[in-house]
Amino acid sequence: MKKIAIIVLTILLLPVILNTDMGIEAQTVILQPASAGNPDLQDVTDAGNTTTNNMSITSGTNAVFTIESPLNQNATLRLMESTFGWSIIGDGSGSNRLVFADHLGNEWFEIDRNSGKFDLNGDVDVNGNLAVTSGTLTVGSGGDYTAIDSDGQIMLYGDARVNEIVWLPSDELKAPGVKPATTVDIGISTAWEFTDGTDDTITGKIVVPNNADLTEDVSFTIGWSCPTVDPGDDSIQAVWQLEYVVHSIDENMAAATETIKSGTFTASAVANGLVISEITGINEAVVGDVCFTFRLKRLGAVDSLGDVAHLHGVCMKYVINKLGEPV
Repeated sequence: MKKIAIIVLTILLLPVILNTDMGIEAQTVILQPASAGNPDLQDVTDAGNTTTNNMSITSGTNAVFTIESPLNQNATLRLMESTFGWSIIGDGSGSNRLVFADHLGNEWFEIDRNSGKFDLNGDVDVNGNLAVTSGTLTVGSGGDYTAIDSDGQIMLYGDARVNEIVWLPSDELKAPGVKPATTVDIGISTAWEFTDGTDDTITGKIVVPNNADLTEDVSFTIGWSCPTVDPGDDSIQAVWQLEYVVHSIDENMAAATETIKSGTFTASAVANGLVISEITGINEAVVGDVCFTFRLKRLGAVDSLGDVAHLHGVCMKYVINKLGEPV
């Protein structure tokens, strides 16, 4: 008789519990799957109700709504409009994730339960402020990314780095006292002329860029031309020799040449055609160096140019990995 009374009492109380707009005066509501499978919560309705069905949880203190699944099983909250909608999944498969997925199973957002790391698999629109107050914001993948730390400093890694140049036109170069090149008019501007059969020279200085990645080599590019054309067999060539030394603060500016590099480069197939030649493998600069001092010679006694060479300018090409030196 007691069992029958309990069943009758439960049936009588169900309409009260499953009311259309239900206020539950409790601190915790737990929906726990039965041993036979997951529960199926249907719409809560009552006779004559034509409004949207609502379910509310109210409490004088903290209120908790819990969907609990057995160990290694997912706990899922579905928000559906007919067959379309979203699932918020506590992934119990061992990956320890909170996952937001659509009705097709596409996972768009997840949070790792152990580390707090979250992944977005779609586009992100930010209509307000996005603040990183500690740690580092990275954009990219693998070893190729841009990093912004909590101080706002930007660093570039891998393929996120780019090449930059420091260009010195001919009028910013100087002729030394020994075997100087001479200034001549070329077109509507000027150039340095290096005579054949000798090693005419110019000199210059370049500030070591404060945005350079000094773990990477830099290169020295020479823009030059010649009245004589190469017939296409590389028989008309100039030999350019670069001598340089890198200085830091309080280092002796009268120091001798630190490194000598040279290259052999073919003249243009067009008379006075511009040639861009690059001397690579310059890697002496380190953190603290501030000045790159150089001397550039045309070794006219050993090359096959057989004519004058005109130097229009030089530049240093380097890899940048930051905006500059932190203040």
